[in-house]
Amino acid sequence: MVIGSDILPKILIPGLKTNVGGSLIAQNSIFGWILSGPVAEQISTFSTQVVEGSADSLGDLLKRFWEQEEVPSAPTHTDDDEFCEELYKNTTYRREDGRYVVKLPFKSTFPDSTALGHSRPAAQQQYLSIERSIEKKAELQTTYSKVLEEYLTLDHMEPTKSREIIRDGNYFSFYLPHHAVIKPDSKTTKVRVVFNASKLSHSGLSLNDVLHTGPVLQNDLMLIILKWRLYKYVFNGDIEKMYRQIYVHKEDQDFQRILFRRSPERPIEDVKLKQLHLALTVLPIWP
Repeated sequence: MVIGSDILPKILIPGLKTNVGGSLIAQNSIFGWILSGPVAEQISTFSTQVVEGSADSLGDLLKRFWEQEEVPSAPTHTDDDEFCEELYKNTTYRREDGRYVVKLPFKSTFPDSTALGHSRPAAQQQYLSIERSIEKKAELQTTYSKVLEEYLTLDHMEPTKSREIIRDGNYFSFYLPHHAVIKPDSKTTKVRVVFNASKLSHSGLSLNDVLHTGPVLQNDLMLIILKWRLYKYVFNGDIEKMYRQIYVHKEDQDFQRILFRRSPERPIEDVKLKQLHLALTVLPIWP
Protein backbone atom coordinates (compact mmCIF):
# COMPACT_ATOMS: atom_id res chain seq x y z
CA MET A 1 0.00 0.00 0.00
CA VAL A 2 1.43 3.39 -1.02
CA ILE A 3 0.36 6.24 1.27
CA GLY A 4 1.24 9.90 0.85
CA SER A 5 3.14 11.58 3.65
CA ASP A 6 0.30 14.08 4.10
CA ILE A 7 -2.06 11.20 5.00
CA LEU A 8 0.36 9.37 7.28
CA PRO A 9 -0.32 11.46 10.43
CA LYS A 10 -4.04 10.79 10.06
CA ILE A 11 -3.76 7.00 10.08
CA LEU A 12 -1.22 6.51 12.88
CA ILE A 13 -2.56 5.55 16.31
CA PRO A 14 -0.74 4.97 19.63
CA GLY A 15 1.41 1.86 19.60
CA LEU A 16 5.10 1.48 18.85
CA LYS A 17 7.24 -1.66 19.07
CA THR A 18 10.99 -1.62 18.60
CA ASN A 19 13.44 -4.43 17.92
CA VAL A 20 10.80 -6.66 16.29
CA GLY A 21 12.62 -9.72 15.04
CA GLY A 22 15.91 -8.06 15.86
CA SER A 23 15.83 -5.21 13.35
CA LEU A 24 12.28 -4.00 12.63
CA ILE A 25 10.14 -1.19 14.04
CA ALA A 26 6.36 -1.68 14.17
CA GLN A 27 4.04 1.37 14.27
CA ASN A 28 0.33 0.82 14.85
CA SER A 29 -2.18 2.39 12.44
CA ILE A 30 -5.89 2.25 11.63
CA PHE A 31 -5.01 -0.36 8.99
CA GLY A 32 -2.88 -2.49 11.31
CA TRP A 33 0.83 -2.56 12.06
CA ILE A 34 3.33 -0.87 9.71
CA LEU A 35 6.76 -2.52 9.62
CA SER A 36 9.89 -0.58 8.73
CA GLY A 37 13.58 -1.41 8.82
CA PRO A 38 16.84 -1.55 6.89
CA VAL A 39 17.36 -3.46 3.64
CA ALA A 40 20.45 -5.22 2.33
CA GLU A 41 20.92 -3.12 -0.80
CA GLN A 42 19.92 0.35 -1.94
CA ILE A 43 16.56 0.47 -3.75
CA SER A 44 16.72 2.76 -6.78
CA THR A 45 13.28 2.08 -8.29
CA PHE A 46 10.02 0.46 -7.36
CA SER A 47 6.77 -0.25 -9.16
CA THR A 48 3.15 -0.30 -8.10
CA GLN A 49 0.13 -2.05 -9.54
CA VAL A 50 -3.55 -1.24 -9.10
CA VAL A 51 -5.92 -4.20 -9.29
CA GLU A 52 -9.69 -4.04 -9.22
CA GLY A 53 -10.89 -5.30 -5.86
CA SER A 54 -13.24 -8.22 -5.34
CA ALA A 55 -16.81 -7.98 -4.18
CA ASP A 56 -15.75 -8.35 -0.55
CA SER A 57 -16.76 -5.50 1.68
CA LEU A 58 -14.14 -3.10 2.98
CA GLY A 59 -14.76 -4.38 6.51
CA ASP A 60 -14.01 -7.99 5.50
CA LEU A 61 -10.86 -6.94 3.65
CA LEU A 62 -9.56 -4.98 6.62
CA LYS A 63 -10.36 -7.86 8.96
CA ARG A 64 -8.32 -10.29 6.85
CA PHE A 65 -5.52 -7.74 6.62
CA TRP A 66 -5.30 -7.45 10.40
CA GLU A 67 -5.39 -11.23 10.82
CA GLN A 68 -2.59 -11.79 8.31
CA GLU A 69 -0.35 -8.85 9.19
CA GLU A 70 -0.58 -8.90 12.98
CA VAL A 71 2.84 -8.65 14.60
CA PRO A 72 3.37 -11.85 16.64
CA SER A 73 3.46 -11.32 20.37
CA ALA A 74 6.37 -12.48 22.47
CA PRO A 75 5.94 -16.12 23.57
CA THR A 76 5.00 -16.68 27.20
CA HIS A 77 6.38 -19.63 29.14
CA THR A 78 4.09 -21.68 31.33
CA ASP A 79 5.02 -23.64 34.45
CA ASP A 80 5.19 -26.79 32.28
CA ASP A 81 7.62 -25.05 29.93
CA GLU A 82 9.83 -24.04 32.83
CA PHE A 83 9.76 -27.62 34.14
CA CYS A 84 10.96 -28.94 30.76
CA GLU A 85 13.70 -26.33 30.52
CA GLU A 86 15.02 -27.24 33.98
CA LEU A 87 14.75 -30.96 33.25
CA TYR A 88 16.95 -30.73 30.17
CA LYS A 89 19.42 -28.37 31.77
CA ASN A 90 19.90 -30.71 34.73
CA THR A 91 19.79 -34.12 33.02
CA THR A 92 21.10 -33.70 29.45
CA TYR A 93 24.67 -34.81 28.82
CA ARG A 94 26.93 -35.69 25.90
CA ARG A 95 28.41 -39.09 25.16
CA GLU A 96 32.03 -39.60 24.23
CA ASP A 97 31.05 -39.56 20.53
CA GLY A 98 29.52 -36.09 20.98
CA ARG A 99 25.86 -37.11 20.78
CA TYR A 100 23.39 -35.80 23.34
CA VAL A 101 21.40 -37.99 25.75
CA VAL A 102 18.03 -36.68 26.99
CA LYS A 103 15.28 -37.84 29.33
CA LEU A 104 11.60 -37.90 28.46
CA PRO A 105 9.70 -35.08 30.25
CA PHE A 106 7.19 -37.10 32.28
CA LYS A 107 4.53 -35.20 34.19
CA SER A 108 4.82 -35.14 37.96
CA THR A 109 1.47 -36.97 38.17
CA PHE A 110 2.91 -40.02 36.38
CA PRO A 111 2.34 -42.82 37.27
CA ASP A 112 0.03 -42.06 40.20
CA SER A 113 -2.96 -40.27 38.61
CA THR A 114 -1.89 -40.35 34.95
CA ALA A 115 -0.96 -43.98 34.46
CA LEU A 116 -0.40 -46.03 31.32
CA GLY A 117 -2.07 -49.37 30.63
CA HIS A 118 -0.99 -52.28 28.48
CA SER A 119 -0.25 -51.23 24.88
CA ARG A 120 1.33 -54.23 23.17
CA PRO A 121 -1.90 -55.92 21.94
CA ALA A 122 -3.12 -52.75 20.20
CA ALA A 123 0.29 -52.14 18.63
CA GLN A 124 0.43 -55.74 17.37
CA GLN A 125 -3.07 -55.53 15.92
CA GLN A 126 -2.22 -52.33 14.03
CA TYR A 127 1.10 -53.73 12.79
CA LEU A 128 -0.58 -56.85 11.38
CA SER A 129 -3.23 -54.68 9.74
CA ILE A 130 -0.60 -52.51 8.05
CA GLU A 131 1.35 -55.59 7.04
CA ARG A 132 -1.72 -57.01 5.29
CA SER A 133 -2.39 -53.70 3.54
CA ILE A 134 1.08 -53.54 1.98
CA GLU A 135 1.36 -57.24 1.09
CA LYS A 136 0.07 -56.46 -2.41
CA LYS A 137 2.72 -53.76 -2.85
CA ALA A 138 5.93 -55.76 -2.94
CA GLU A 139 8.18 -52.75 -3.51
CA LEU A 140 6.64 -50.80 -0.61
CA GLN A 141 6.83 -53.83 1.69
CA THR A 142 10.50 -54.34 0.87
CA THR A 143 11.34 -50.66 1.36
CA TYR A 144 9.40 -50.49 4.64
CA SER A 145 11.30 -53.51 5.99
CA LYS A 146 14.63 -52.05 4.87
CA VAL A 147 13.92 -48.79 6.69
CA LEU A 148 13.31 -50.64 9.96
CA GLU A 149 16.27 -52.96 9.40
CA GLU A 150 18.43 -49.88 9.01
CA TYR A 151 17.54 -48.97 12.59
CA LEU A 152 19.14 -52.23 13.72
CA THR A 153 22.15 -51.82 11.45
CA LEU A 154 22.84 -48.31 12.75
CA ASP A 155 22.21 -49.45 16.35
CA HIS A 156 19.26 -47.06 16.61
CA MET A 157 17.15 -49.82 18.18
CA GLU A 158 17.83 -53.10 19.92
CA PRO A 159 15.87 -56.26 20.80
CA THR A 160 13.96 -56.38 24.08
CA LYS A 161 11.64 -58.74 25.95
CA SER A 162 8.06 -59.25 24.76
CA ARG A 163 6.66 -58.74 28.25
CA GLU A 164 5.60 -55.27 29.29
CA ILE A 165 7.24 -53.76 32.36
CA ILE A 166 4.88 -53.60 35.35
CA ARG A 167 5.86 -52.37 38.83
CA ASP A 168 3.35 -51.98 41.66
CA GLY A 169 0.52 -52.30 39.16
CA ASN A 170 1.83 -49.46 36.95
CA TYR A 171 3.14 -49.82 33.41
CA PHE A 172 6.63 -48.50 32.69
CA SER A 173 6.78 -49.41 29.02
CA PHE A 174 4.85 -48.34 25.94
CA TYR A 175 4.53 -49.76 22.41
CA LEU A 176 4.44 -47.20 19.59
CA PRO A 177 2.30 -48.18 16.60
CA HIS A 178 3.94 -47.19 13.33
CA HIS A 179 3.07 -46.79 9.68
CA ALA A 180 4.68 -45.69 6.42
CA VAL A 181 4.48 -42.19 4.93
CA ILE A 182 5.16 -42.28 1.20
CA LYS A 183 6.58 -39.29 -0.69
CA PRO A 184 7.39 -40.48 -4.21
CA ASP A 185 8.58 -36.99 -5.26
CA SER A 186 11.12 -36.75 -2.44
CA LYS A 187 14.75 -36.74 -3.57
CA THR A 188 16.05 -38.14 -0.28
CA THR A 189 13.55 -40.21 1.74
CA LYS A 190 10.69 -41.59 -0.34
CA VAL A 191 9.38 -43.83 2.47
CA ARG A 192 9.73 -42.98 6.13
CA VAL A 193 8.33 -44.59 9.25
CA VAL A 194 6.13 -42.52 11.57
CA PHE A 195 5.65 -43.58 15.21
CA ASN A 196 2.37 -42.76 16.93
CA ALA A 197 2.76 -41.76 20.58
CA SER A 198 -0.89 -40.62 20.70
CA LYS A 199 -2.31 -44.14 20.54
CA LEU A 200 -4.31 -44.79 23.71
CA SER A 201 -3.22 -47.56 26.03
CA HIS A 202 -5.67 -49.72 27.98
CA SER A 203 -5.88 -47.05 30.71
CA GLY A 204 -7.30 -44.53 28.22
CA LEU A 205 -4.09 -42.48 28.21
CA SER A 206 -1.31 -42.38 25.62
CA LEU A 207 2.39 -41.74 26.03
CA ASN A 208 1.79 -38.16 24.88
CA ASP A 209 -0.73 -37.73 27.69
CA VAL A 210 1.86 -38.45 30.39
CA LEU A 211 4.58 -36.24 28.88
CA HIS A 212 4.98 -32.48 28.96
CA THR A 213 4.87 -30.84 25.55
CA GLY A 214 7.46 -28.19 26.37
CA PRO A 215 7.95 -24.77 24.77
CA VAL A 216 8.31 -24.18 21.04
CA LEU A 217 12.00 -23.75 20.29
CA GLN A 218 11.80 -23.09 16.55
CA ASN A 219 12.16 -19.50 15.38
CA ASP A 220 9.03 -17.83 14.03
CA LEU A 221 8.86 -18.52 10.28
CA MET A 222 7.47 -15.07 9.44
CA LEU A 223 10.35 -13.32 11.19
CA ILE A 224 12.87 -15.55 9.41
CA ILE A 225 11.41 -14.61 6.03
CA LEU A 226 11.35 -10.91 6.95
CA LYS A 227 15.07 -11.07 7.74
CA TRP A 228 15.83 -12.41 4.26
CA ARG A 229 15.72 -8.84 2.93
CA LEU A 230 18.92 -8.07 4.88
CA TYR A 231 21.04 -10.59 2.99
CA LYS A 232 21.94 -11.06 -0.64
CA TYR A 233 21.97 -14.88 -0.42
CA VAL A 234 19.82 -17.26 1.63
CA PHE A 235 20.66 -20.93 2.14
CA ASN A 236 18.23 -23.69 3.08
CA GLY A 237 19.55 -27.03 4.33
CA ASP A 238 18.34 -30.35 5.68
CA ILE A 239 20.11 -32.50 8.29
CA GLU A 240 19.72 -36.20 7.51
CA LYS A 241 18.31 -38.22 10.43
CA MET A 242 18.67 -35.18 12.70
CA TYR A 243 16.47 -36.40 15.55
CA ARG A 244 18.05 -39.84 15.45
CA GLN A 245 21.38 -38.28 16.40
CA ILE A 246 19.95 -37.66 19.91
CA TYR A 247 19.80 -40.58 22.33
CA VAL A 248 17.08 -41.19 24.90
CA HIS A 249 18.25 -42.07 28.41
CA LYS A 250 18.47 -45.83 28.83
CA GLU A 251 15.86 -45.95 31.59
CA ASP A 252 13.31 -44.24 29.27
CA GLN A 253 13.93 -46.33 26.14
CA ASP A 254 11.30 -48.93 27.09
CA PHE A 255 8.65 -46.25 26.51
CA GLN A 256 9.68 -46.33 22.84
CA ARG A 257 9.09 -49.99 22.01
CA ILE A 258 7.87 -51.15 18.61
CA LEU A 259 6.97 -54.44 16.89
CA PHE A 260 8.26 -55.53 13.49
CA ARG A 261 9.46 -58.51 11.49
CA ARG A 262 11.65 -58.78 8.43
CA SER A 263 9.08 -60.84 6.48
CA PRO A 264 5.56 -62.20 7.07
CA GLU A 265 7.03 -65.71 7.43
CA ARG A 266 9.17 -64.76 10.43
CA PRO A 267 8.03 -64.20 14.04
CA ILE A 268 7.28 -60.72 15.31
CA GLU A 269 10.16 -59.11 17.21
CA ASP A 270 10.02 -56.69 20.14
CA VAL A 271 12.58 -53.88 19.96
CA LYS A 272 13.10 -50.55 21.67
CA LEU A 273 14.16 -47.33 19.97
CA LYS A 274 17.30 -45.78 21.45
CA GLN A 275 17.09 -42.40 19.72
CA LEU A 276 14.62 -39.55 20.04
CA HIS A 277 11.47 -40.32 18.04
CA LEU A 278 8.79 -38.23 19.74
CA ALA A 279 8.18 -34.97 17.91
CA LEU A 280 6.56 -33.35 20.96
CA THR A 281 9.53 -33.67 23.29
CA VAL A 282 11.83 -30.73 23.89
CA LEU A 283 15.21 -30.95 22.24
CA PRO A 284 18.31 -30.08 24.24
CA ILE A 285 19.57 -26.51 23.99
CA TRP A 286 22.61 -26.54 21.74
CA PRO A 287 25.65 -24.74 23.14
